[in-house]
Amino acid sequence: MNTLARVVGAVALGAVVLGAAAAAGQPAGPPGRGADAGPVVRIIASDALDTIAQAAALEALLEEAKGAKAGLVVLELSGDGARLDVVNRMAGALRRAEVALAGYLTGGENDRVGAGQLALGLMTARMVAHPRVMVTGAARGASDELSPDDTAWAAVAAELRGRLEWGLGAREHGPDLAIALTGTCDGLRLVREGGRATLRVLPEGGANAEPVVRAGRDGCEFMLTRAALSEVGLVAAEAPAWREAARRLDVGGRMVLERRLPPGARAARGEALGHLARADEALARAQGALSLADPSTHSVAAKKYHEAGREARESLAHAERALDEFDALVERVPEVLRTAREDGDRRVRASQYESGWRKAARDARARAKTLRAKAADYLRQ
Repeated sequence: MNTLARVVGAVALGAVVLGAAAAAGQPAGPPGRGADAGPVVRIIASDALDTIAQAAALEALLEEAKGAKAGLVVLELSGDGARLDVVNRMAGALRRAEVALAGYLTGGENDRVGAGQLALGLMTARMVAHPRVMVTGAARGASDELSPDDTAWAAVAAELRGRLEWGLGAREHGPDLAIALTGTCDGLRLVREGGRATLRVLPEGGANAEPVVRAGRDGCEFMLTRAALSEVGLVAAEAPAWREAARRLDVGGRMVLERRLPPGARAARGEALGHLARADEALARAQGALSLADPSTHSVAAKKYHEAGREARESLAHAERALDEFDALVERVPEVLRTAREDGDRRVRASQYESGWRKAARDARARAKTLRAKAADYLRQ
C-alpha cells in the first residue's frame, strides 16, 4: 500500500540533512534544488507517542519517503507525552533514514510538547518551533505501564542516550541533555558563561545557572521554553504555522505529501470501547427481533418467524463485524489490553486488565453464537 498517495499542496520548504550520511557520523548538507528534487513529506505526530504501532508507522513512512525520492521529510510534533521504548525505536528509524530530515515543534492547542518529542526533534538536523512552545513533562512516566512487563528499561535508556548524543554532537552539544531526556534530569540547568548558553547537569547551580527542571509527580519534569531552546542553539527559528515553518526551512517549491501517525493508546482504547459497544447494541437488536413466542406454541405465523430471523441475522452480522474490528485493533495496538476497560478500574499490574477485555469480547461472541442458532431455528419454521 502506498501511504504517500495523497497530495495536499505545494509550498516552499527547506531540506536540511541527508540521512544517508549518518554512517559517516555527521548529517549531510542540504539536498539539491534541481529539477529532480523530490517531494516534501510532512509527517504529523499530534498525539502522545505511546504505542509500537506508531513507531512501525514512522518506519514505513520513512521507507516510502526514500522510495519517493523525497527532498525533505518534516516531522511535525505536537504531542506532550511519550514512552521511552517507543521514542527509542523512532529515534533509531530517524538515525537510519536515507532522506533529508527536519523537525517542527508546534505544541498543538496547549503549546506543549513532551521530552520524547524533543528527543525526536534532535534526531533531525534542524528544528523550527512555534513561538510559544514549551517542553514539559518527564522523560519517564505513567505510559511506561503500557510496555511489556519484561521491558529492559536500562538498556532502552542507554541505547536512546547514544542516539541522542549523536544528534547533539552534530549540533556541537555535550551529552547532558541526552542524559536528561532518558530519565535522569535532576540538576539540568541552562548555563550562561563566556557569551554562550548550554544545557548542563550541575548538582549545584550558580549565578549563571538557571534550572530547567522541577520536581513533579513522575520525578523531575522539564520546563524548557522556546526561547531557551533557541538560546542554546537547538531551535533555528520560530514558526507560528506550517507556512512559516516551510519558509523558514528555505528551499525551493516542492510538492507536499501529508501523512499522519496513528493516534496513541488513549484514542485506541476509545476505539476499542466503541467496537464493543456497537457489538452489544447489535446483539440487543438481534435479541429483540427474536423475542417472539416459542415456535412450539404455534401461536405466531411462520412468516413472522422468518422476518424476525432475517432481521436478527442482519444485526448479528453487524455485531460480528464490530468484534472482528476489535480483534484487529488489539492485534495492531496491543497496548489497549494494558488499559482499564472501565473508568476508575485500578489493578496492581497493567497486564491484569487484559483478562477483562478478553472476557468482554469472548462473552459477546458466545452470545452471538446462541442468537444465531435461534435465528436459524426461526428461519426453519
